[in-house]
Amino acid sequence: EADHAVLMEDLGPDSLLSLVQKDGRESELVADAYRRTVDHLVDLQSATEAALSKFPSAVDRCLDYDSLRWETDYFKERFLVGHLGLKPADLTELDGEFHALAATVAAQPQVLIHRDFQSQNIHLQDDRIRLVDFQGMRLGPLTYDLMSLLLDPYVALDAGLRAELLDRFAAANAGSFSTGDIRAMAMASGLQRVMQALGAYGYLGHVKGKRSFLDHIPAGLDGLREILGELGGEAEVVNQWMPGSMPVLVRVLG
Repeated sequence: EADHAVLMEDLGPDSLLSLVQKDGRESELVADAYRRTVDHLVDLQSATEAALSKFPSAVDRCLDYDSLRWETDYFKERFLVGHLGLKPADLTELDGEFHALAATVAAQPQVLIHRDFQSQNIHLQDDRIRLVDFQGMRLGPLTYDLMSLLLDPYVALDAGLRAELLDRFAAANAGSFSTGDIRAMAMASGLQRVMQALGAYGYLGHVKGKRSFLDHIPAGLDGLREILGELGGEAEVVNQWMPGSMPVLVRVLG
């Protein structure tokens, strides 16, 4: 229509993923790009209040408890049943664990989130971080996007760099939360995010026939098991942001 316009911009071919593929995960150039990406994420989140004030209808969607429970039901239906071939009747005990996880993640501060903050959606243009595929942007848990980046199945980051980036994010939020709080939130969001991704890969691979997505399942499953293992080692830690150890899910995954 006459009073509407579409603004388009060519950000070029250089994504964070392509940089990793070109220079390798161990490259200092890659590490620096990830540091700047975390800083960009912090800047995005700091714009939450302004976005709510100036464009309330643009952020009227929220990754809340109900949405988080939808994600874990999606994981159960599309990955545990649809990919692993487990029987729904054997998975009913998971509901209690998924409820507790969603409640814990939903209690985090709500900030602007991209919803798919992964390497292929983060572009590097003229030394700037630029985002694409942001149509899913909404309000969501503080550490959700961070863990989308750190547990990106397309790029298996070195554990040392992951820890550094988590600490960098924690330092940026030190005025509100301790490093322990951020780490606990990140573990909860990491579980939530990886299960959502595994559900999506199962759906896209088996229902939509896009078999290439099934190639990312091993990395996603490794990430899920890693966090579950860390939770098992944190059994004595008391933190309101820490999810439970999820023994039923551990047993189901074998």
